[in-house]
Amino acid sequence: MTAPHPVSLDDIRAAEARLRGRVRRTPLLADPVLSGIVLKQEYRQTSGAFKLRGATNAILSMAP
Repeated sequence: MTAPHPVSLDDIRAAEARLRGRVRRTPLLADPVLSGIVLKQEYRQTSGAFKLRGATNAILSMAP
């Protein structure tokens, strides 16, 4: 098995473009208990889970 390539800023921008209009933009929230760690509230997706964003991006990235 080969190691995955590092994710570049261009990869992130391309994923954002693919997902635009397909998934909800969810807020970030600083957690006071975890000393300011910022949490992405993906549970606010229609599906109620973070998996929608990753699965949609993976499918849209596939060759026809």
